[in-house]
Amino acid sequence: MSQGRFVWYDLMTTDPVTSERFYKALFGWEVVAHGPAYRMISAGGNGMGGVITMAAADGVPNHWVAYITVPDVAAACEIVKAEGGKVIVPARPIPGTGEFAVFLDPHGASFAAIRLDNDAPMPPAAKGSNAISWAELHSPDPAASLRFYGAVFGWTSQGWDMGGGQMYYMVGDSHNGGIMQLSGSAPPHWILYASVVDAAATLASAVALGGTRLHGPAEMPGVGTFAVLRDPAGAAIAVMQSKPRE
Repeated sequence: MSQGRFVWYDLMTTDPVTSERFYKALFGWEVVAHGPAYRMISAGGNGMGGVITMAAADGVPNHWVAYITVPDVAAACEIVKAEGGKVIVPARPIPGTGEFAVFLDPHGASFAAIRLDNDAPMPPAAKGSNAISWAELHSPDPAASLRFYGAVFGWTSQGWDMGGGQMYYMVGDSHNGGIMQLSGSAPPHWILYASVVDAAATLASAVALGGTRLHGPAEMPGVGTFAVLRDPAGAAIAVMQSKPRE
């Protein structure tokens, strides 16, 4: 069983109708019913995540949750608690798929663990495919977060000097996730990136569809152009236009 791979992404939203309409129009995603309480998201015919209707609750904004593989979900729950995190949804079966649990890390960022019955490797999202391809944690203490997630998922990290004294730590299988210093007034959080052909054009389309620009478009030297937006129901997501390899 694999450990530490980002494999699935769920949108927790109090307004699924508005959310689905927005993402279908923006990215061309397909969203179809998959059981009575879950709607599955596909990009280019490949399953990628889902939409879960969330009851309105004080202090819990609409948000995306990344699922990361573990060989034993119950064991992951115990590690999370021992390392200072919280178990929000204890280990539960997913019929025909495996089992999962949902957590808060010690700083309050939400994430999930999943054990898959069919744990075959998944190809990375193609550049410009509008599929989610990256997950990034904004932490007030990246060193502490690296220790926590290393204990839960066995991650090692590779540091990248972004200049100005800021470091970016790439984590996860095939480095499909990262951890960086939190800035601004936002609480600690994971944010997901969709790989797009044109970040500026996608951001403009998002605003025209009722979304809100939060940051960018901005250049990430050597990587590409990114932008961060909030969908009309309030969940944040980012887009990345990867720089062509020279």
